[in-house]
This record gives sequence, C-alpha cells and structure tokens, in this order.
Amino acid sequence: MTFIHFIFDPVARQIEKDFPDIKRISVYAEPSYDDYSRVVIITENKVLYQDCMKAWHLVFSSIFEMKTYLEEVYKKILEKINNQSRKEKSKKGR
Repeated sequence: MTFIHFIFDPVARQIEKDFPDIKRISVYAEPSYDDYSRVVIITENKVLYQDCMKAWHLVFSSIFEMKTYLEEVYKKILEKINNQSRKEKSKKGR
C-alpha cells in the first residue's frame, strides 16, 4: 500500500459502507516525488474520483487538515454518485 492509498482508501471504504449497492471500489495510485501523483477511485464500471497533484499537496499539518481534505473528496464523490443516479432515473422515465 502506498502513501496515497493510505490517504484515499478510507474514503473508498466509507463509500462502500454508505452505498452497499456499489460494488468493488478500488483505489489506484501512481505516486511520484518528481512529477505529478495520480489517484483514481473506481467501481467496476465507473470512475468516482480522479485527481493529479504534486506530492507535497498530500502532506498535512494536522489530522484535522487531512480530515477536512478527505471530507471534500467524499463530497465530490457523493455529488457524482447523485448526479449519475439522477441521469439513470431520467433515462428510465423516458
């Protein structure tokens, strides 16, 4: 498990807990000290979150700062799940 997995895996586990119908959530990370690090959180068929950042953006001065950052990531994923759900419902209603 890389440092990036250590940071983002709890978000993926929380999504699994909150949305039991979403199966097989995985975190893929491509860490890089010299270049941009990439992280992608996916299900079997959907990208829930992707980002590219310099490694030092994942160094937090406190647990509170890390928690706040991860809450924002969770909110972005939640928004995407809700948007996808609305789109699927509107397609079925046609």
